[in-house]
Amino acid sequence: MTNRAAIRVDSGELGPMAARRFIRETLVGWNQGQLFDAELLVSELMTIAALHDPTAAVNVVVSSVGTTLRIEVSDPHRGFTDGRSDDFDDAATREPPNGLGLRIVDWVAPRWGVDLAEPGKTVWFELEPVAS
Repeated sequence: MTNRAAIRVDSGELGPMAARRFIRETLVGWNQGQLFDAELLVSELMTIAALHDPTAAVNVVVSSVGTTLRIEVSDPHRGFTDGRSDDFDDAATREPPNGLGLRIVDWVAPRWGVDLAEPGKTVWFELEPVAS
């Protein structure tokens, strides 16, 4: 079975909370079980979007195909850090010293990536159900 839902939220101070609520309500409605990881990672991506432009509108898309859950966060800023090294694409995209940014996504999600588009980018991750 395939499900898809989307929302557009502001990247400002309340953006991560709105995105988490959307993810929780959507996944509960679909009876998906990856709530904690999905909420954590979408919150992280929304925070990164807010660092780049706290006034931008951000699109959040959640879809599931079978047991795979995919979440995409699209914003109009092309800068990003890859989260897998200390190399950054430019100094303007550096995260605060205490932030872990995309490293959290890399640690939690088995698959993730960044798709550059004009304008901006989409950062996505996929989650599988936790084995019981």
